[in-house]
Amino acid sequence: MPTRGNNSTLTRFFLALALACACGAVNATPELPASMVLIGRITAGFGAPAPRAGDQVLAFSAVDGQFVGSGVVSTGGDYAAVISRTPSFNGTPLVLELLQGRYRYLLLPEGPALAPPLRFRGRTLPERTALALRVGIKTAELAPGEIDNPQAQRLGRRPELPCSPELDVDGDGRCDQRDWDILLLYGGGMTRSVAHPD
Repeated sequence: MPTRGNNSTLTRFFLALALACACGAVNATPELPASMVLIGRITAGFGAPAPRAGDQVLAFSAVDGQFVGSGVVSTGGDYAAVISRTPSFNGTPLVLELLQGRYRYLLLPEGPALAPPLRFRGRTLPERTALALRVGIKTAELAPGEIDNPQAQRLGRRPELPCSPELDVDGDGRCDQRDWDILLLYGGGMTRSVAHPD
């Protein structure tokens, strides 16, 4: 049973710890998570299937193909998806896909064809971002073991993205196969193609 002396010792310890943290004595402060919440409706594109209740919305980093978030489609094509990373991921272009059974389809924002790519804008207390989408081309057919394994979920095709400084790795002003080869060399065992404009 704690005594009064033990309680005051613990109180002093925690006060000292709080003061040390406030003064910057503890340098290993982790970056807080930042989230982005997407909501909207998905419609069928030309020659593409209509979304069904229970389908999944998958989000990927267009830079390295990593799976970064997901959501579920409800009745009528309405969806909600959550993407969580750290604030240092802000500004990274994203690619959205619809998982329907074993097939994945590119999700395209409704609106002008030359709209800028969707970029991560995460916050500690996220706001909802309304984004209407339509189903585009089929990007992948998954093996049965890949469907439920988030680590197997990577980009399957190279979606159209504008050339940016992040993708122009060799700094020649163009995004081409040489940049892609460098990204693959340092990508760490990626087994599928990821986003890269020609």
